[in-house]
Amino acid sequence: MKRILLAALTLWGIAAFGQDKPEYRKSFSLEIGAAPGPLHMSNQFVSPSWQVRKELADQGQQADTNDGVYPAISLSAVWRTGYRWETVVTGGISWIHARITQYEAFGVDPEGKTRYDLRKGTPAGWKDLFPTGSLTVQWRVFWNPQWKVQPYSGFGAGLSTATEWIPLPSLVPVGVRFGRGHLYGFLETGFTPFATIGHGGLGWRF
Repeated sequence: MKRILLAALTLWGIAAFGQDKPEYRKSFSLEIGAAPGPLHMSNQFVSPSWQVRKELADQGQQADTNDGVYPAISLSAVWRTGYRWETVVTGGISWIHARITQYEAFGVDPEGKTRYDLRKGTPAGWKDLFPTGSLTVQWRVFWNPQWKVQPYSGFGAGLSTATEWIPLPSLVPVGVRFGRGHLYGFLETGFTPFATIGHGGLGWRF
């Protein structure tokens, strides 16, 4: 009987949590965010394409992606569809900011192309390589929309050109939104097709 009662109360709580309240107002927002690049952009998953490597080689250069930086920028359209719920569509772009080595020239080959000595390389700064895009659909559920700082969680799925359009999960265990007017900020942590570990930015509510 105790287990039945506990199960009934749990189901009632879930149903009550999911119910919309009449005082919420539907709205539309745009959000722009920045973050470390998604996990699948790291060197163990992707690397500059053969064409990019050939273009670098023709200039006597080589990209070292092991120490690369993977920034990401996102733009989201957000629809408030319920008292606790939002639907979010996010487009993201990320790239590899790689260290470049320049090799010394020492002549030309039979085709007239410059030869480079791969034993004599010097640092030549950084270069942006391998841009990739993503598209993600997710749903946010707010823990308590009435709080001034509003915590939420999110879930969904998306696609990325870095994984040849294989579906990827989008999970945000904890995020927070702050600001009650048109302009607001947000910070979140999770694993998504457009960012990993941390993601934050600004939104404008219309």
